[in-house]
Parts: sequence; C-alpha cells; structure tokens
Amino acid sequence: MNEIKDLAVKVFGMTDDEVQSLFDKTDEGEKLKKDAVAILARRDQERLKRIKEEHKAELTEKYDSGYSEAKKKERQKFEDEIRQAFGVESKSFGIDLVKEVVSHNKPSDDVKKHPEYLALERKLTGEYVPKTELEKVINEFDSFKQNVERSQIISRVKNDAKAIFHSLNPILPKDPKKASNQEADFLAKLEGYDFQVQDDGNHLILKEGKRLENENMNPVAFSDLVKDLTLRYFDVAEQQPKGNSGASPDVAAPTRFTNKDEFMRAYQKEADPKKRVAMYEEAEAKGII
Repeated sequence: MNEIKDLAVKVFGMTDDEVQSLFDKTDEGEKLKKDAVAILARRDQERLKRIKEEHKAELTEKYDSGYSEAKKKERQKFEDEIRQAFGVESKSFGIDLVKEVVSHNKPSDDVKKHPEYLALERKLTGEYVPKTELEKVINEFDSFKQNVERSQIISRVKNDAKAIFHSLNPILPKDPKKASNQEADFLAKLEGYDFQVQDDGNHLILKEGKRLENENMNPVAFSDLVKDLTLRYFDVAEQQPKGNSGASPDVAAPTRFTNKDEFMRAYQKEADPKKRVAMYEEAEAKGII
C-alpha cells in the first residue's frame, strides 16, 4: 500500500486527502477501492497531456531550427562544390554565385565553334526546362510515387485486416457477391488512415500525421482497430471456446503453414468460413499472428 501511496504523491502529485480517497478502511486495515486504478489512470492521462502541452512550443522550435540548419548546410555544400568546380573565389551565395560563375566563364569565339560546344548548345536549347515546369514535373512524380507506395501499404494492411475480420466471425449475406461487396466496403474504411507497416502485423496507425492513441496515450493496436470497426458495422456470430471452432475433425483445416506468408496464402484460398476460423486459431496458437 505504501508503494501505491508514494506513486500517487510523487508521480501524480496527489494530495494526502486525494491519496486517502483511494482506500477504504476496514477492520483488517486499508483496502484499495475498486475504482482506484481507473482514478490513477485518469491522473496519468492528465499528467501526460500537461507535459506535452508544456513542451509543445519547445519541440516545435527545435524541429524548425534543425530543419533550417540542415537546409543551410546542404545549400552551402552545393555552393562550395560550384566554387571548386569553376575555380571561383567568391563570397556570393545562391543565384548571385551562379551569375558570377557564368560571367567569369563566357566561352571564347573559338570555343563556340567547337563541335562539342555546338552539340551541347543544341541540347540545352532543345531540352531546357524552365524551373517552374521542372518543379511541377518533380512534384507530380513525387505525388505519383507516394500514391504507389501508399497503394502497396494499404494492400498489405487490408490483407492482414481481412484475416482478423474473418476471425471475428462477422455475419455476412449468404449470397457470395453481396458478402464480397460488404467485405470490400468494410476494408475500404482503412483507407481513412495512414500506416507504417510492421513485420509482426501490428501496423502503426496514423491519423492526420499523428499516431492513433488510446486514452492512456499508448498506440492503438492494429487488431483492436479492425475489431472496433467490425463491431461497429457488423453483428458477429457467437464464438466457440478456444481450441474448439465448432467444426468436426474432418472440417477443421489441417496444419499447412509454418509462417505468416504461408498462412496468408492458405487462408485466402480457403472459402469455407468454419475452416478459416480454425486456420486462424491454429496460426494464433503457433504464434504466427
């Protein structure tokens, strides 16, 4: 009990009266109240929130300062390379340095007649892209690349979510096409989030650039997100006790996988819902998922 009291005072900053309110007095001494853990958890949430607010400005300032410093060093390195490459001793920066290099390296008439110079001149004349157009192309490419990468991530996330979704035994229409459409609509809800893929399948969930957290500021588990969404939109059939899927031995899926990749391939090929449940339980028991 003394350890809990010390924790309440030193970590959560509770007063003596507040600490005493966590206990009931009995003939055998003090006994922790049933809601004491919930009270301490709430105080912990308030403490973490306060810490984040107190240091928000400081963290933002450090990030901005570090980013600016990195950009400055990158630009200075490039300018030094220009000075070295063209033998220019100049204190100019940016576009002024480029103009100075050009003015000090104007080609002579003889050089202008050289075939290589003429070829380079034609290349520059025919292929030069204005800065604004170049930036536009780069931005479009970056956007395309990000979309491709996101598509690959979402595809991986949906595959993992599908296994969790079916393990919960949601009640779907008997018509296979309708069931497939409802499943696709459900999985599409994951596109409202961003993810950092993890090898163990517990993908980090992001919302508006920040990780999704529970009330105690811990990251929401991927399986919990899928379960929450499933129960929001579907009724589920009653689950059988662990180790008993309700299927007879000839219905239960035989052992056919030793790792997660093998499990996912076998699971996706299996059409029987009962066998899918048995397969998921087997994979879970083996520690594969």
